[in-house]
Amino acid sequence: MRYLPATRNTSEPVIYQQDSIGLADPEDRAFLAHGGYLAVLCDGMGGMQHGDVASQTAVRAILDAYAQKLPDESIPAALEARRPRSQ
Repeated sequence: MRYLPATRNTSEPVIYQQDSIGLADPEDRAFLAHGGYLAVLCDGMGGMQHGDVASQTAVRAILDAYAQKLPDESIPAALEARRPRSQ
């Protein structure tokens, strides 16, 4: 699955942007037929150190799990099945 970059617009100046967004590929018709379209927005950590990395990691994890969805799986089931487990 190819991913599309996205951006945001704000009227207030942002010194350090931590939020991340990811979009599924709208041209992947085969996947869209069974998976639908997904847009993911992950908030940063309020200016805490490495909040950008945290939100980027979350977006990537969700999009990667979504890309592995099988035709007969619901989206929630697909994401849950591929959720990293704590040791």
